[in-house]
Amino acid sequence: MKFGSIIRTFIAFLYLGLYHWMYLIYVNPAFEYAHYNYIDRLPIWYVFAYLVALIPLLAYSDDLAPANYGATLLYVLCYAPAQLTMLFMWTGSGVELASVMLLLAGSMLVIFFFSRHTRIENSHNISVSTSPLQIPYEDIVLNPTARLLMLGSTLVGAFIVIFLNWGHMRLVGFEDVYDLRFDAQDRALGGIFGYITLWLSICFIPYYAALGVIGKRKLPLFFSIALSIVVYMTNGAKSTLMLPFVVLVCGWLFVKGKDFMLRLTLAICAALTFFAIFEPPGSEIFKSILLVRTLATGGWNLTTYHDFFSANSYTYYTHVGIVNFLTGAYPYGSLSLGQMIGLTYSGTEMANFNANFWATDGLAAMGLVGIVPATLAVAAVMHTINAVSRPFPSRLIALWLTGFWMALLNAPLSTSLLSGGGLIVIFLLAFSRPLSRCHGSTSTQYMTADDAKIART
Repeated sequence: MKFGSIIRTFIAFLYLGLYHWMYLIYVNPAFEYAHYNYIDRLPIWYVFAYLVALIPLLAYSDDLAPANYGATLLYVLCYAPAQLTMLFMWTGSGVELASVMLLLAGSMLVIFFFSRHTRIENSHNISVSTSPLQIPYEDIVLNPTARLLMLGSTLVGAFIVIFLNWGHMRLVGFEDVYDLRFDAQDRALGGIFGYITLWLSICFIPYYAALGVIGKRKLPLFFSIALSIVVYMTNGAKSTLMLPFVVLVCGWLFVKGKDFMLRLTLAICAALTFFAIFEPPGSEIFKSILLVRTLATGGWNLTTYHDFFSANSYTYYTHVGIVNFLTGAYPYGSLSLGQMIGLTYSGTEMANFNANFWATDGLAAMGLVGIVPATLAVAAVMHTINAVSRPFPSRLIALWLTGFWMALLNAPLSTSLLSGGGLIVIFLLAFSRPLSRCHGSTSTQYMTADDAKIART
């Protein structure tokens, strides 16, 4: 094992220990009413949980592939803490618990493997990386048609959202956000208008934030922040309000050098340590967002989805809209998967506990065995993202997809692709070509990235 891998594993182990500690002193005492339970185990179980949480790092590759950025977010924000959270909460048999943990470990190994950049052979039989060209961002000009399409769609989407929500729009503090959401429910947008709000939130906002971060340009970054405030004023979505800042922080961690995994894990360790030692005024909301809404919820969802759907009907993928449209076999009527969990654990269908693809496309769809096809589908999407993003600046595409990666932590793959803008990004990358300024020339001539690759070889 290389020295860098040893350091990365050690920091991940430290991260798991800090999360374990914070669950004991904060998450369980403060949120036990929300079923964040803690069941003490024999020491061997803790050793096992830490091992399965760390094993996928054997397949981790430190490169700038867009999908590798997404897989890193998936590991740090969901997979690793979820292994411990399941251990703390699980009330079923030990065999089932061990089976789920091992299947998830295998799944994370596969996702890390397929999230890497692949390699191809050129006409001279020289192996060359298909990673994005080593051309400075400032010399990259994205396809003008694609850029105009994004800008036009963003402006039209923002106008529609403001026009349809003008009556109740207001800027509120986090403590009053549920009052705004209650008002927004009466004007809930369906159909294409609902998708416009989601695309604006999850796809367009991170696009401009990524442009600002990678290009070190204030205007696109401020534009993304303004858009996030507009959406927040309509529906109280805290995740949307914070998304430009998430892109900003992740961009700094991802751009400053190699080993995004190490940098991200260290940053979260620092945050956990800070919250463990200090309690400045107003920090409670951010503490709960990080520890509960971000880190603990993945394992909570996996546990509750397993318990509920093991005792009730599996969906066999009828929770996917097109499958249910063709079969009409969805077993829970008009209630979504998250609403069924909300009804069971909170007593109301108004509570919608959306969950990651392992819980929805895996456990809810087919039980333990469902984790396998869910993993293969996500791996295929990650491979596709790397393939279509080859001619483009890798870090820009990775950050642009931040909203999609975050959606994948809280929704089925199909929903993340459609509502989370994943298909929009893949489509635009597949059918647009970047233009790159020729190096070594003072002229304004441009050539395609493919031509630049030929010139380099």
